[in-house]
Amino acid sequence: MGLTIFLDKVISVNGRAPKAFTRFVKYCLVGLTTSSLEILTLFVLVHFVSVYYLIATAFAFVASDSLGFALNFRWGFKESKTGALRGYFLFISFSVMALILTLLFMKILVDVIGIYYLLARVIILVFIGTLLFLLNYIFTFKLASNKDELKFNF
Repeated sequence: MGLTIFLDKVISVNGRAPKAFTRFVKYCLVGLTTSSLEILTLFVLVHFVSVYYLIATAFAFVASDSLGFALNFRWGFKESKTGALRGYFLFISFSVMALILTLLFMKILVDVIGIYYLLARVIILVFIGTLLFLLNYIFTFKLASNKDELKFNF
């Protein structure tokens, strides 16, 4: 059994959990993976390459977000009726909005409030990540029908 098939069965409680819940968990797993890579990239760029933290944040965000789209498109929302190009455009559009909010909140949390930049990024990640899931679930990854997404199959 492949890893994605195994994860699908576990996350969906063998197909009994609501699809919306399953999609959210998959989105979070993809997000956790890409966010970890983003934080690692941010750390390396700031500490070893001496890139200014806001520029490093932007670069790490865009790189990890492109990977996030690919993984979500192929796994979490594989039934999407949205084409890859349109989906990527919407995903990146929402991400650019999120990036602007992320940079704004990074500036406030780090320079104004004095929170360590990595902790600030993690705090922001929780809120921005949830917002992005909702936007992408509703607009980016169009599904044939969302009416059955919340039904339990127990």
